Amino acid sequence: MDVVPALEPDEIIWDNLLYSKDDQKFRGIITSLISCIFLVATTVFTIYIGTLKQYIEKEIPEVSCPVYFQPDDPNNIDYKLMAYKDFFLPEH
Repeated sequence: MDVVPALEPDEIIWDNLLYSKDDQKFRGIITSLISCIFLVATTVFTIYIGTLKQYIEKEIPEVSCPVYFQPDDPNNIDYKLMAYKDFFLPEH
């Protein structure tokens, strides 16, 4: 015969006494099922975003802009003038 000490009143979850053991198991299964659904959904979404990124990188060409700033002489007036003309003057 196994004898275990009784629980103290503050150790009992009184709200759970309204539900039978079968109800508690059912709620646990539903909670686990919902958690699994969210895990699968986030995994599928992550894979989708990864493939979308690869598709975008393949379909959209990389854009390169002219470089006017030269690290060896950042104060060169010719580069500043070229950048000004390129930015403010319309192309013909």
